[in-house]
Amino acid sequence: MELTRMFTFQIGFMLIGLLIDISDALKCYQCNVFIRGSPWPCNHKDGMREKDDCLACLKTYTRTYMQNTFHDDLLTSFESRLCVKSEDYIRSDGCHAQETDSGYMKRCFCSTDFCNEGSSM
Repeated sequence: MELTRMFTFQIGFMLIGLLIDISDALKCYQCNVFIRGSPWPCNHKDGMREKDDCLACLKTYTRTYMQNTFHDDLLTSFESRLCVKSEDYIRSDGCHAQETDSGYMKRCFCSTDFCNEGSSM
């Protein structure tokens, strides 16, 4: 009787541990990235793929100034959303700006499900 109770108790702890592990994984949107040569655009009809098992969600905004052959200044901007699966790339929640020679990049990290969806980041 005591052995059966202990076995049931151990199974219960294993199930609780499994549920906690599952609930810790984030779900994020991913778009404007090339996967196997195919782009996933950031519009709700064609892109905005839902990814799971993320450690953090990321939204990047890049603005670059270029010159064409007529020396006209051109401004390009690019926005993407990512599911971060490596701890090496995670930063604290919030936006982190970085200046470049020809523009800048802003990377915004967050840690709740689908937090990289809106334009408010």
